[in-house]
Amino acid sequence: MKAKYQESIAVLEEEIAALCEGSASASGLYQMTYDACALAMEIGALEEALESLSAQQLDLEADFVIGMGDMLRDGYWSNTNYIPGQE
Repeated sequence: MKAKYQESIAVLEEEIAALCEGSASASGLYQMTYDACALAMEIGALEEALESLSAQQLDLEADFVIGMGDMLRDGYWSNTNYIPGQE
């Protein structure tokens, strides 16, 4: 009976080791955790870049609106000196 339990324990320990360390056909939990951390860090860097670029875009759009002044109305070209049929 004791030998049967020891055999079961040995089999379970091998399965646990294969789960944690992986095998030839599958990655283990250690490698998957490492990959997940690397992806999380990459996502964080991309989010920072997105925030920075979004802020730059808003600054550029504000400068453009200031530069265009009265020529812009609701985001479209507005020429108050233009009379329809003037072509």
